[in-house]
Amino acid sequence: MPSVIASIDTAVCLSDNANIFATSAVGIYNWDNGLGAGQQHTVSPLLLTSYIVSVSDLNNCIGTDTV
Repeated sequence: MPSVIASIDTAVCLSDNANIFATSAVGIYNWDNGLGAGQQHTVSPLLLTSYIVSVSDLNNCIGTDTV
């Protein structure tokens, strides 16, 4: 299973942005909540929100982490 580490939890004030990212030695990054593919995204949540990133490797093994 690939290891993935998501960025630290961040407090965001209303109308502010936060950059979230993940790191992994291998794999393709995919985020939930409509963010889609990519290693990094800028988000502007309106309420308490968790984002789950999953990384899949060439053997279709999947690792996940949450920010």
